[in-house]
Amino acid sequence: MLKKSDLSRSMATQWRLFIAVVATFAFVAAACGDGDTPVTAGADPDAAEATTVEGSDDADDDVEEESATTEAPTTTEAAMVDPIELPDGPLDVDTGYTTDMLGTPLSFVADREWVLAVAEPGVVILEDPGKTTDTSEAVLVLRLNGLADATEASAGPAGASLSGDPNDVEAWIEALGDVVVSNESTVDLHGASAQRLDMVVNEDVDGLPGGCGPTPEDTCFMALSSGSAAVPFAIVRTSEAYRFWIIDQGDLDPIMVFAIAAEGNEAWLDDVDGFVGTFMTGDPAPHPIAPPPEDAPWEAGFPGPVPAGSVMIPAAGGVTFDMTEERSIFQDMLFASIEANGETEGDFPPAMTLARAEEGFNPEIDDEPAPLEGVADAVERLEAISTLTETDETIEVFGVTLQGYDFVDAQPVPVFTSAPAGQSSNVLFGPSPVGRYYMGEAGGGAVYIVGYDAPSLEELPAAVAVFDEILPTLKLAE
Repeated sequence: MLKKSDLSRSMATQWRLFIAVVATFAFVAAACGDGDTPVTAGADPDAAEATTVEGSDDADDDVEEESATTEAPTTTEAAMVDPIELPDGPLDVDTGYTTDMLGTPLSFVADREWVLAVAEPGVVILEDPGKTTDTSEAVLVLRLNGLADATEASAGPAGASLSGDPNDVEAWIEALGDVVVSNESTVDLHGASAQRLDMVVNEDVDGLPGGCGPTPEDTCFMALSSGSAAVPFAIVRTSEAYRFWIIDQGDLDPIMVFAIAAEGNEAWLDDVDGFVGTFMTGDPAPHPIAPPPEDAPWEAGFPGPVPAGSVMIPAAGGVTFDMTEERSIFQDMLFASIEANGETEGDFPPAMTLARAEEGFNPEIDDEPAPLEGVADAVERLEAISTLTETDETIEVFGVTLQGYDFVDAQPVPVFTSAPAGQSSNVLFGPSPVGRYYMGEAGGGAVYIVGYDAPSLEELPAAVAVFDEILPTLKLAE
């Protein structure tokens, strides 16, 4: 089952927030500032005062004509003359960067050694090197395709995107409900108009406690959708403070800049204001990702309920199978967890797992994921976090023999990623406490994983039932 860890490559999962949250809201908003008065964001401290000294046509011969002095270029202007493509890892200070990941070109100047954590169609995520928690002190730049309405804010998405108009921020704030909004204004980002606002979530609201943030006491609510398979949805939570910039793109989907500070470190939002003030957008262009099929968003890798019948999902490189009843599928592009119906005692329900694991990772011992070197390497990874036993059982799937391994007492840590670094999916995942993984060689060191797991032995039969239902018809998509 997927484990929701965090950024910088080794923590990328937290930004892939396929979280359906359950909460109750009442609208509380406190706005201050004149929202109709544009202000300039991020004044550059290096800007030189413009001074022009003109020579006089009527000057005496013994007075030399003085030529006009030009305004000195600012650090931002100099860096933006020839911005470079975003690299993996840390960015260089006072260097201009550009990206087309949002459809509309975006350029900016790094004011610190930001770490590029995610750069995929529809989303760019930068981490402050001095971040205080795994999810805070980060800037997400998303191409919005939906904002939560009142029902979605409290119950999560019903499909691949949220239904609220991405250009109607006021309706979104009202729908979120128990949030406090302040410092609303309209700012100018080098010719592009952006609506800016701060937001915190009330501490005493009802919601989904635990499993959604850095602290067990966190309560979180569904906020927005991007249409990106990397980060299809994003949430807001009680342990953080937020500043949003919504950059107008005319009739097209807007760009949202989403800055996150840990509770108690709200001053960081002011610190990052100057950085966002360097953002320059090019001519508006459409969202870089075409909408998934309206009647089958799961085929594009989006999580959610899937009706009974013949199913195709992109997990493990693309598979098909039959289901006898509707089930929720929690998935990314190459990983899927097909969940048993009914109540569960754990954070994750009993489920069948389908994946092609490309890399191994354990946050307790590894700095970064490393390419897997076959089944033996995968077994070693699982042995590090569970009591693992090789069984006498094998299955034939995808034209490969997969060996069965039972595990118990598995620690809640991710041990695999579903794709190499730089590809469109690198979700971290690992087993629930008890279950069985069948594993076999997928080529190039990668490992097919087909199995089942559950929060407890008592719930394991529900996972086995899903596995037994789907395995007979499971095959690679043609």
